[in-house]
Amino acid sequence: PGWVTARLSVFYTGITHHSGMVNWQVIRRRMEGDRVTAAGLDAIVAAARRCRAALLAADEAGAGEAIAAEWAARRTLAPEVSPPEVERLVEAATGAGALAVKACGAGGGGSLLVWHPPAAREAVAGALAAAAPGGRTLPVSPVSGGCQVVTGEDPSSAP
Repeated sequence: PGWVTARLSVFYTGITHHSGMVNWQVIRRRMEGDRVTAAGLDAIVAAARRCRAALLAADEAGAGEAIAAEWAARRTLAPEVSPPEVERLVEAATGAGALAVKACGAGGGGSLLVWHPPAAREAVAGALAAAAPGGRTLPVSPVSGGCQVVTGEDPSSAP
């Protein structure tokens, strides 16, 4: 929807990272029964549910709060999720008016999802570009349908 597109940016940080190693550490600790990791993952699930509800209700503030809560929870999973370079970018974006910023995927580099008021889009993009000369804002246009797998098979014949 257009109201989401006006408030959403994705910024490629230019920071290379190895998300597989970060993900493996988190999975291993969860399998070993680490309570902090379990609580962090549970908090991510809760934040995702709150974000979905906020988006469906066209609640800009609620979506921002949920995105911020997801990032706070994700940062508890491993120190590599938010190295100092990423923290500087988060601070640059929020200082320019972003309501919430979170790393996409495992964190550590790659891309950031930025939630901002429509009027702050250019200021946020400029602040991020200045803070990360190797980065760039990526084109983004959310869709309401999500991902679909098309196999050519009749889904009613699936086991």
